[in-house]
Amino acid sequence: MTNILLPDMSEPIPADIQSHTDISDLGTQYINTYLYTDIDISPYLTWITGLSFNDFESRSVDRATINPKLGAIWRVSPSTTLRAAWFKTVKRPFASQQTVEPTQVAGFNQVFDDIDGSKSQRYGLAIDQRFGSDLFIGLEASWRDLETPFFNKDAGTSVLQVQHEQFHRAYLYWTPVTSLALSAGYFFEDIDKRFPTTEKDTITTHRTPLELRFYHPTGFFARASATYVNQDVATADAIGDDRFWVTDLSFGYRLPRRWGVAQVGIKNIFDQEFHFHDINFNTGEPVIPLFQPERVIFTQFTFSF
Repeated sequence: MTNILLPDMSEPIPADIQSHTDISDLGTQYINTYLYTDIDISPYLTWITGLSFNDFESRSVDRATINPKLGAIWRVSPSTTLRAAWFKTVKRPFASQQTVEPTQVAGFNQVFDDIDGSKSQRYGLAIDQRFGSDLFIGLEASWRDLETPFFNKDAGTSVLQVQHEQFHRAYLYWTPVTSLALSAGYFFEDIDKRFPTTEKDTITTHRTPLELRFYHPTGFFARASATYVNQDVATADAIGDDRFWVTDLSFGYRLPRRWGVAQVGIKNIFDQEFHFHDINFNTGEPVIPLFQPERVIFTQFTFSF
């Protein structure tokens, strides 16, 4: 990505242009070429512009699309920032999930665990506010329209499934002292998934995560979190609702000289039983669940050389 200062246009505008082609063993071909540029209109306003060309060909879909990207970051004051974005994307094959193409536009994610070849459009607004040097709050609202291809084996043709999503969130981060950090949030997720027939799936989820983190100068750290979930589900597989709390706890140690991290933790420490429908139901790829349905004890070691 390249910063360009206006209105001085005496020099040619550089840009980040990349191209990638992926051909899998299943006969899927994917070509991706993109260009992104940040334009600093003033010290307070930055435009993010981009354009990508995606050519996706598989058994279920054959599409070549041009996807515009547009975002803006307005620093209203040293402590207040407004963000806005609108962009289109095409889900890349699993083999090429990792990419150097920007995954966000003005802080809005454009990479999701969708079915390969899915075409989506996302738009949103956000405000980030800082109070002093230790308190941060923010609000974000976004919407996403999605077209997912499916191959009908019986008919031998592909069909499109339409999906509408809402993702809204509020967050608070507070560091009252150097070694302590607290956070609270609220997430609203609404999925409306419509099939070519009259069948429809809807999932509405409210999440309120609370988290406390402790860091000691010697390298020891601890984390405790509790999340309240309120979910209503109406799908072909399940109809119902549930309200529950999930609590996680972990301890760890950071090795000297950044050699690595050792950690032990417990997921769902109270072994809470619940019915939760993960919103990643639209992907054919393995996804780690957001909440563990039973108590899980884990250890993790990360070493750097």
